Amino acid sequence: TLPSLDYARLEGNGVVNVLEPESAEWRGALEFSDLSVMDYSIDRADFDYRVDQGSADLSGSLRKASESLEVSANASGIFSDIPEWNTEVTTEGINLATWLNDPALDSNIPLILSADGSGLQQSNLQSEITARIDDGRFGDQPFSEITFNGQVTPRRIDGRLAGQINRSTARAEATINAWADSIPTYVFDLTLDEINAADFTGFE
Repeated sequence: TLPSLDYARLEGNGVVNVLEPESAEWRGALEFSDLSVMDYSIDRADFDYRVDQGSADLSGSLRKASESLEVSANASGIFSDIPEWNTEVTTEGINLATWLNDPALDSNIPLILSADGSGLQQSNLQSEITARIDDGRFGDQPFSEITFNGQVTPRRIDGRLAGQINRSTARAEATINAWADSIPTYVFDLTLDEINAADFTGFE
């Protein structure tokens, strides 16, 4: 199914030398509404962007119903073989059921997600990813904290996840070796600390 779009506007102004694109100075705005892709949709998006002599940044928001995601990203050396970049996504709280059109995912997720790295191709990609959710809820189950830290290199992905529900704590570590190959290998380790059944909805 092809995407559908009700309205879109892209504007900008500046100076661009097609023979020296790395010297471009350009800024503008992008907005669209009622974007649908398969079973998913976004009500509205508003972004400001800027390109300045090989650097670029973008900031704005995605909205659905009464919820929003704030997005920011910037990059340097965008015309080089290995640009450097970082991005951040934040929200005071989203319901996955709203964004993914699935009532079974009823939740409240206050999220801070950031990624820093360099390169865009698997052969030169280096990235560090962090995420944090405080005082969230999935279904009827509240949780105190979930954190994630991960690293991506051309040959390996490492991730560390920790979750806490009151005093009950779980920690997991995972590694994927040769992740771009046809047959990657996996390593996984899970640790549970101070598990109290009363912390879990339905076991009080």
